[in-house]
Amino acid sequence: MKPVDGVKLPDDWYSLTITKGANRDLPGLYEFKIDGVGSYIGKYTNFSERCKLYRRNVCNLLNKKPYRKGKPDRFRRIHRELAEAVRAGKLIELIILENQPPGDRLNRREGELIMERGTLNGPLAG
Repeated sequence: MKPVDGVKLPDDWYSLTITKGANRDLPGLYEFKIDGVGSYIGKYTNFSERCKLYRRNVCNLLNKKPYRKGKPDRFRRIHRELAEAVRAGKLIELIILENQPPGDRLNRREGELIMERGTLNGPLAG
């Protein structure tokens, strides 16, 4: 990935853990854990694409670039928390939790996990 105005995320800006029995090549659920901050639960159908989007959004925040041309301030809470964790040198762990078929089961399970431990899901505390 080329730098945007000088700030480039290293390839190891987070550590990746794949839970036993989970597969990154199948649709599933993941958790970002930020040391001392909290957890974010999300879902993916294409894990590599999801990771690219997080990298781009965090890099854009670090470089004071807009989210999108027509929506410059639409970064989500997790993007802001990840960028702040990178700035502060905090440990970031990305965990592939489990696989679920796309659709209702994936959405339902994501909701369950958010209720259990998704402290960074939702709007910024204000």
